[in-house]
Amino acid sequence: MKVCSKCGESKPEVAFYKHPRGRDGLCAPCKDCWRAAQKERDDANRAEVRERNRLAGQKFRDANRERENARVLAAYYAKPVEKRGAISKAWRLANPDKRCATQNRRRATKLRASPPWANQRYIELFYLLAKEESVRIGETVHVDHIVPLKHSRVCGLHNEHNLQLLRANENLSKGNRFWSDM
Repeated sequence: MKVCSKCGESKPEVAFYKHPRGRDGLCAPCKDCWRAAQKERDDANRAEVRERNRLAGQKFRDANRERENARVLAAYYAKPVEKRGAISKAWRLANPDKRCATQNRRRATKLRASPPWANQRYIELFYLLAKEESVRIGETVHVDHIVPLKHSRVCGLHNEHNLQLLRANENLSKGNRFWSDM
């Protein structure tokens, strides 16, 4: 039997945690008192961390309140969801080449076909050229991967050397079945 240093009750030794540096190899407070003290420390620490994070966030917001991006984003998110959707849709309709380039870069990244050395500016120019060529000839022009990104035999890369402009009907008939060096 051992007496707890916190509650003063006499309890069996199994009611105490082991402690190698204790005189008898046990902790001074019993397990129940130890848990209660630990819970108090955790609650106090949690409240302190929460307050510290709140103050840090407030300090950051105050320091960056004047930045243009913060104001633009705040104005954007202050609008109703329907209005934000209309703004996004207007941008997508005004910039189909940029949207297409972004979607294809994302698809290539998911397929792990986008090398780090690929020149993204040249790739975006391909999509801009496709848009201008479509307007010039009056037909839809696609940006095509010469070697397909996903094929059973070989997979190409999403870079400027593997892109070409094709009319939509040619590209759709080609699919991922044929390429020039096949």
